Amino acid sequence: MPRLLPDTKKRSIEKLIAKIKAGSDVAKRDLNALLTNELKLELEIERKKQQQLKKIKKPIVLKEYEKLHKQALMLFGRYDSYVVKTKTISNVVTDRKAKKEELAIKTSLAVKKAQVYLVKAIKNKPALIEWLDRDSNLIGKDIGLQYDLLPFVITSRSEDKLIDIKERFGLKTIKEMRLEVLNKALHLAEIEIDDWYRANGFIREEWITDEEKVKNEEKLKRLLENLKKNKGAW
Repeated sequence: MPRLLPDTKKRSIEKLIAKIKAGSDVAKRDLNALLTNELKLELEIERKKQQQLKKIKKPIVLKEYEKLHKQALMLFGRYDSYVVKTKTISNVVTDRKAKKEELAIKTSLAVKKAQVYLVKAIKNKPALIEWLDRDSNLIGKDIGLQYDLLPFVITSRSEDKLIDIKERFGLKTIKEMRLEVLNKALHLAEIEIDDWYRANGFIREEWITDEEKVKNEEKLKRLLENLKKNKGAW
């Protein structure tokens, strides 16, 4: 396959990037035609790495913690939304304050249960920490109703988790891997263009400062004026 000129190569890479971002299919041969051998190898290594990462499974021991965590969150939600007031129903006074205090106790016990379970699990298997969204040293702490101190498992669908499994383990899609190497290829193409201009004695317009542009315009204007004068003298 004939080697592409730097400018042509850059335009081809930009078109391919736009195509991938738009969600269109890209043939492997079209991709490889624009990558250096080093970038092809980098893409292949990353692809194999991602295959291994996708085989990682969430530890079974965390499933029980997730149940306890969910229970604590549910109880806290009920406690937090419970309105304290006194009202009369059929001449019977219902003290909602007592009910709220009861919910507070239930919530604290649920939070404590999840805390104790997690601390014990981590003690037995410290590597579990990488499956949690935050660093929480829960050993010996009485966190009471502070359910937010309980970490989320990174596979949780909750919007409150601080980090997800993709961020923690660096998971990437095929689209992301391809865009990554193509952006590197685009940078290399830019360098090739710069080198080509320098090698052939040209200056790229973006290299010229505004001051130099003004000087060049004035110089060109004088040359044209002199050309007109000389033409009139003939």
